[in-house]
Amino acid sequence: MEPQENRRFRRLRSAIPCAVSWKDEISPAQVTNLSHGGALISHVDFMPDEGAQIVLMFQGGEEDIFFKAQTRKSMENDKPATFGIEFREPRQTIESKMIRLVDTLFPDDSEE
Repeated sequence: MEPQENRRFRRLRSAIPCAVSWKDEISPAQVTNLSHGGALISHVDFMPDEGAQIVLMFQGGEEDIFFKAQTRKSMENDKPATFGIEFREPRQTIESKMIRLVDTLFPDDSEE
């Protein structure tokens, strides 16, 4: 019997380069799991406190894409260390940013 899925949003496994800002630090990182509700961050230089307010940043062509988020679960024993975040913005704002992010990551080649 498979375990019950309790997630509100479908997750996309990924390897998306990003940056994480916490306090006065910015670190390159990688999103390894992404949904409309949050993300799993790895390869970061620091481990924010659980419940900390962070900003997740992606290069988005002309304008970078920023998500305000709160850390949830830290897995310091994982190598590399990883932590989960929950987006802390209105749903419409998150959806708009997700569309921009997907358009940046997967540009439409048919327009060439």
